[in-house]
Amino acid sequence: MPATASASAMVASLPLWQLALGGLLEERWPEIRTTHLWFLYYLSILSGLWWLGRSALARLGWLERAGEAGPRLVRAALGSRLAPLVLALATTPLLTLMRGADIDTPDGSLAWHLPVLGLYGLFFAAGWALFGARELLAGFAARWRGWLLGGLAVSGVAVIGVGLRYQPPAWAVEHAFALRWASSFATSLVMALSVLGWIGLFVRFASGPSPRNRDLADASYWIYIVHLPVMVDDVDPVRGVG
Repeated sequence: MPATASASAMVASLPLWQLALGGLLEERWPEIRTTHLWFLYYLSILSGLWWLGRSALARLGWLERAGEAGPRLVRAALGSRLAPLVLALATTPLLTLMRGADIDTPDGSLAWHLPVLGLYGLFFAAGWALFGARELLAGFAARWRGWLLGGLAVSGVAVIGVGLRYQPPAWAVEHAFALRWASSFATSLVMALSVLGWIGLFVRFASGPSPRNRDLADASYWIYIVHLPVMVDDVDPVRGVG
C-alpha cells in the first residue's frame, strides 16, 4: 500500500504534458480517448467534409445552385410553428441508431461514430442554410417561450422513455423496438424545441450590439477547452469532504 501511494504521488507530480503523452502511448489507434475534446474533433471532421463538398460543387459548377437550395429548404422546414416537429422527425432515425439509450458520446475512439456525425452534421447544415434565411429568426424570437416550455414538458416523457430502456421491465423488453423509436422521437423533440427556443430567446433579448456578449461568444471555444482541467483542479482539493 505505501509503495502504491508513493507511485501515485510521483505520477501526480509529473507535468501535465508528460501525463498527456504518456496516456497516448498507452492507447492503441483508433481507441484513443478524446475526453471532452471529442466535440471539437467532430467539428473539425464536419468542417473538413464541408470544405470538400463545397470544393466539389464549385468544380462541377453547382455551388450557386446549392447556395440557393439550402436556404429554400430550411425555409420550408423551419418556417412555421411546426419547425421543432419537422426537425425532430428528421433526427429521430439517427437517434435510433445510437448504441445507448440516449445520444452517444463518442469520446473513446478516433473512429467515426456515423450516427453522431450525421446528427451533428444535420444541425451544422441547418445552421449554414439558416444563415441564408435569417428572416426566419424573427419567427423563432416570437415563439421562444412556447418552444422552451414545450421542451421542458416533453423532457419528462423523454426521461421516462430513456429510463425504461436502461432498466426495462418485462413489457418494455417485449416492445423494445417500439420503445426505442418512441424514446428517440421524444429525445429528438426535446432537442429541437430547446435548440430553436434558445435561439429565439437570444434573438429576442440579446441580438443588439454588445461588446460583452461578443467577447463571451468569441471565448466560448477556449472556455470549452479549458473547463475540464479547471474543474479537476478545483474539485481535487475538496474530494472526500462531506
